[in-house]
Amino acid sequence: MYCRKCGAENDADSRFCCKCGAPVQGIPEGPEGAGIDSHKRNRKILCIVLASCVLVAAVAIAAVTISKKSSEKRFGDNVARADKYMEELDYDKAEDSYLKAISIDEKQEEPYLQLARIYEKKNEPEKARAILEKGVQKTGSGTIKNKYNLYTYVDEVLIPELGQCSPGTYTTEYKKSGQYSAYVESIHSEKGVITSRIMDFDSDGEEELLVAVMDNTAEDELFHTQRNKIDLQMYESSGGKVVKNAEWGVSSHVLGTIDFEEDMLFLKEQGETVYICGSFSSLAYTLADGWGFESFVLTYDGGFQKYTGTDGEAGSSSFEFYESESYIMADRLEHIGLTRSASDVRDTWMMKLSMEDEKDDLLFTIAGKRQQDNFPSHYGDINPEELGKIDLEFAVWQQGEYKKQESQSTDVSGSDTNSGVDYRAVYAPIVEQALEDYGKYNTYALWDIDRDGIQELFVLCGQSEADYMYKVYTVSDGNAAYMGEFSGSHTALYGPEEDGEPYITAAQCHMDWETIYHVSVADGKITSEQISQREVPGGADYYTNPNQLPYADVSDLSLLDEAE
Repeated sequence: MYCRKCGAENDADSRFCCKCGAPVQGIPEGPEGAGIDSHKRNRKILCIVLASCVLVAAVAIAAVTISKKSSEKRFGDNVARADKYMEELDYDKAEDSYLKAISIDEKQEEPYLQLARIYEKKNEPEKARAILEKGVQKTGSGTIKNKYNLYTYVDEVLIPELGQCSPGTYTTEYKKSGQYSAYVESIHSEKGVITSRIMDFDSDGEEELLVAVMDNTAEDELFHTQRNKIDLQMYESSGGKVVKNAEWGVSSHVLGTIDFEEDMLFLKEQGETVYICGSFSSLAYTLADGWGFESFVLTYDGGFQKYTGTDGEAGSSSFEFYESESYIMADRLEHIGLTRSASDVRDTWMMKLSMEDEKDDLLFTIAGKRQQDNFPSHYGDINPEELGKIDLEFAVWQQGEYKKQESQSTDVSGSDTNSGVDYRAVYAPIVEQALEDYGKYNTYALWDIDRDGIQELFVLCGQSEADYMYKVYTVSDGNAAYMGEFSGSHTALYGPEEDGEPYITAAQCHMDWETIYHVSVADGKITSEQISQREVPGGADYYTNPNQLPYADVSDLSLLDEAE
């Protein structure tokens, strides 16, 4: 054993050096300096190991850095690609790219917000809600949370507070209010949220929540009962909360008014503007004779703005008083693509919207009519039981369902120029339906209006002169195809003044006034053009020409058998 201090050799069991007296610390025997060399060698090995570890760590850090930069690049590339698809309105490809971006980095908020916008555009609100919920969980983003709150507000706040309406078929009846008067009882069971939509209504880059609500406690002072009314509410996210920014109340009663009822609320998009369109109308023909109606087209810019429509509820049995207003309204309706409504308003001066217009999103409809076709006398003492009952169809449309149905409907465009058409087989169901809906005194006529070899069907629909309309059908691929409609109030139909011309003449004559229209076909749709209008002196004849269209009562199908 050697001493560490002086190097002298000692016995193996020595505790102190025999030369210098220092404690012996157990350095093994060996050549001179062997213990010191071993110690140096151990330190060298340790340094090599430490250096290797540092190198491995540096390589690992570099690999992680390279991988992170690669992920960031792939994330950015997918987002940029998706943004480009959004500009091109290719929402399917944009959706795929944003989803790939999330799979690369699920903590970035942009893809979640953009996917929600895509699902809004594609009318898939449930998908929008789900992706926002995931975004809240993965990112903790306050922006996503605010947007998600908008999607959950109806279910979590409004419905528990206000209730929710149920679509379906309802039946109501007449109630006596005096010896000589009666009214139709409203449906009292329905109240609260009807439906809602989330869109960027004011084009500010942020979505708003539109909610249609039914109030079933509105007072009817005339008959001392409670009625249903519609209220439109607009909500926005502000300061982390959902707040109501605007409200628009509809004056007309709904879901139980009078003999006939037609109500609807829909959206129409034109450019970057979303138009909120409502039409509420009812027709009285057993206890009175005339229409009550209210219509509006609204925009939203922090508040509801009326683009066109009536000033609250209006009504009459004749509409000359509304002539100048109706032409202004018709021009505005045509400007935003509501061409059918524009045509009807010009023809009838009645300022209500048409169900036949193309809509971008239908929110709800209410349609009601009497079960009986007979018209009991309403003179003298009224017995409500003789008046029968009213059936009401209340339909609520979820976001996107209307357009989905429209895209799945059969295409009836095109023409059928084959001779030998079986007009009875094609047109009889339409005439029979008119008989069922309006009674045996309505009529129908046949005429080849566009000179293509096929006779079109003109069937008079409505309950009275106040609402008569001629609906026009042609034959396409062996089936009846709807072409449009025009006013049938106090109207007689004639062929053109000159043989072979592609139009018919509609003469609207009433109370010493005569208005003449040429009705023709443009792009497969019915159009009408006013040709003249005059006051007819008492005793003078109204317009006529020798080519009156062949017509028959809707209870008589023989005209269809005679058609060639």
